[in-house]
Amino acid sequence: MSHSATDAWPRGRRAARAQRRGSAYLIALSALVVGLTLGLALMTSASQALRAQDRLERSQMLSCAAQGGVEYGYWAFTYGASGLPTDLTTTLGRCTLLVQVVDNTGQIPDTIRVTSTARCAGRSVSVTRVYGAKKLTDVFLYAVASNASDTESQPMVCGADPGGNGDVYINGNVRWQDPQSAVYGTVYAAGSINSSLFAWAKCPNQPQLTFPGIDLAYYQARASVIYTAATTLNNPTFAQPFTLVYVDGDLTIRGAVTGTGAIVVHGRIGVDGDLVYAQAGRDKIALIATDNITISSTAQTVSGIFYTQRKVALRPRSTELSVPAGVLAGNNLDIRGGIRVVHDPDLTDEMKQALQLPGHTA
Repeated sequence: MSHSATDAWPRGRRAARAQRRGSAYLIALSALVVGLTLGLALMTSASQALRAQDRLERSQMLSCAAQGGVEYGYWAFTYGASGLPTDLTTTLGRCTLLVQVVDNTGQIPDTIRVTSTARCAGRSVSVTRVYGAKKLTDVFLYAVASNASDTESQPMVCGADPGGNGDVYINGNVRWQDPQSAVYGTVYAAGSINSSLFAWAKCPNQPQLTFPGIDLAYYQARASVIYTAATTLNNPTFAQPFTLVYVDGDLTIRGAVTGTGAIVVHGRIGVDGDLVYAQAGRDKIALIATDNITISSTAQTVSGIFYTQRKVALRPRSTELSVPAGVLAGNNLDIRGGIRVVHDPDLTDEMKQALQLPGHTA
């Protein structure tokens, strides 16, 4: 049986339509697959970005916590008078901190090593820092230091704004009551600090600061100049760098200081007028006494490192005494007039050792 041409034409048209529909299905299916693939890729990328951000935030949190643990260990050693080694455990937010403080003198003299490990959600970060073991515990780090509570009704100004260099350490309560009193630095006290005192920072209830003894036999044996009786020095000059002078009796001193050196006095020291450096930054004097150090009312400017086992006394005055580069440290203070003391910025550990200050002798 044969078919005519008129029967073949509809069949061909139907086949073409079916072919076009198949192609459309394939295109739609391909587009769907591509869309799903792109969507999945975007979702995967977004998920990975979120996980990366979460890891970064956790890492930053752990790093910050570990650094906080280092500072915690350092302050615990400095102010807690802990022995070495010291192991501490504490928490900071969601992190557990394991802190170890050990003696690092074998690597670097007079240092400690603090290692802090922060742990959170199965991850951990460790940070290690090395600090000077004498930092904050050395009496010569402060513009003013007293081994007893101190109450003053006259203006007490330590440091300068904005330079600072006015840190103070008092082994007891601080009562600086004049409204002009100010500390451009930190006030450390073993007791309380009056709220009216202006200071950049206040740290009450701290451990006692150690005031080193004066080893007279050590100084007498090493002195290159010795006075065996009460002595007066006008315009003191040190012929050699870091000359050590020993006075077995009271000392009266005034004038311009030339050179670098220390004078150790088995007795009292009286500053009877201005005591200034002939060249600031080059000259340096340390005055160390077993008895009182008294600054007269005639002195207007005094520079130097003053250290006594007894009292630092300032005689009554109508004008402010300026101590532009120095240290006033003693068993107690007796200030009868306004005073401004700026800690000597040149007083490095090397300078303290060269001057053979108490606590820094060989």
